[in-house]
Amino acid sequence: ILLALLIYVLQGVAFGLLFLNTPVAIVSVLVLPTIWSIATMAISSLEDAGKWLNLDSVTQPLFAGEMAGQDWAQLATASGVWVLLPLLVGTWRVLTREVK
Repeated sequence: ILLALLIYVLQGVAFGLLFLNTPVAIVSVLVLPTIWSIATMAISSLEDAGKWLNLDSVTQPLFAGEMAGQDWAQLATASGVWVLLPLLVGTWRVLTREVK
């Protein structure tokens, strides 16, 4: 449970760095994964990608304590897209931002 909560906190920090605007980051953390979940359920061609990129569904085995080999790979992939990628882009934005 601690690892899953750490992932979600890092996701919030990553989106905060990415957008550099707290209200936009909060709304994005809540809305974008929900839109992605709805899209993967509604569009059959996105169903396979949804199994790997839906952070809510890949953390369910982590909360249950039933992680297997593929579950760890799915968690790493989803965390890379929803946490690591925004964190890297956001860090780059902060480091290259003009000081005012």
